[in-house]
Amino acid sequence: MSLISMIDCIIILNNDKLPDVGERTRGMFVLESLNSGISTILIMTISLMKHIKITNILLFKFSIFDELFNSGNIAMMRRNEMFVFIQTLIIIFVFNCIFIADFVVVTSDKNITHIWKAHVIGEYISTFISVITITQFVDFVQLLKQKIITINNNLIKTRFDGDGEEECNQDILFKTYTYYDMKVFQVSAELKNKDNFEEKFKKWCDSHITLNFDDSFKLSQAKNIRALRICQDILCDICCMLNSLYGTQLLIFTIFNFLAMTSNLSYGIISLLTRVENQQTYRFPVYDSFLWAAMIFIIQLYPMASCSETSNESKKTLILIHKFLLKPGVDPEVLTELKLFSQQVNNRTIKFSAMDFFTINYKNLGAMVGASVTVLLMFLQFQHVNNLF
Repeated sequence: MSLISMIDCIIILNNDKLPDVGERTRGMFVLESLNSGISTILIMTISLMKHIKITNILLFKFSIFDELFNSGNIAMMRRNEMFVFIQTLIIIFVFNCIFIADFVVVTSDKNITHIWKAHVIGEYISTFISVITITQFVDFVQLLKQKIITINNNLIKTRFDGDGEEECNQDILFKTYTYYDMKVFQVSAELKNKDNFEEKFKKWCDSHITLNFDDSFKLSQAKNIRALRICQDILCDICCMLNSLYGTQLLIFTIFNFLAMTSNLSYGIISLLTRVENQQTYRFPVYDSFLWAAMIFIIQLYPMASCSETSNESKKTLILIHKFLLKPGVDPEVLTELKLFSQQVNNRTIKFSAMDFFTINYKNLGAMVGASVTVLLMFLQFQHVNNLF
């Protein structure tokens, strides 16, 4: 933070020592330095203040879910790792393209001063810190999405016909018994691994429970739904903690990304419209402005896409519950748990917001792009009316 503050102060105080550029380019440099510097310092400060208090609790809740469901699904973990790998690869590729372009400009032009070089260094440090923070958030969101998929898969596997012939979900049965005082959930671990599970389980029920097998089986189904409700509540708590942990950073990140993307596009378009052939004085490369705008858009796309996909996955839980409610002959206890589950999912939705100013999803990204285009059109018309280009 001290390094970024020092670089920004040097650039702002010595902006008259920039190369032979116009006022527009000089203003662009000062705006970029202020934009990236302030946003990065705020993001780092808030992260340091909140991460210490919340991160350990957040990871503990994830571990509770894994312990209950044994949800270390290798296929889902690989998909999550692949998503993070592709995300990192694209960002590195675009980042390197811009770095090479800036490096060529800085090394090939003799008019480059130390102020210009400090500006380039400060921009890269600030962008790197912002990208790291957002990547951490996206990884947590992807992990949450994996847990929601686990709940949906277990909900699909669990059957509610209540005819005594359906097999109960064994993973839930043996992973969640500690929440309940029913002896039916205290089956020994070795019984699970034997052949003819249903037959042996029936004998065990006959010897330990006064109810018949069908009734105990229906009871276990209702308890399974309650187990899913508990795990769904844990995921909602995790979502609230993520909003508390990263909400402020996401708000700052989105606002300053909007300003940076709009200013880069504005500079690039006006530079194209006012381009003079064979101009000898140095001009900040037009293509570099468009590259920076593209990178900012890609970085902004990642949290929006991840949050939108996770919220859509959580909506599938409610759809599955409603489908099961439509099935005929559902046991009354199971039906009661399903209705409570439906109310719970309706009242506690999994969605991500930036301090409740806006919801992070594709709609927000579309609104951001639309606002940027509107500002650009108004700005260009204002410039044209005043004969500034």
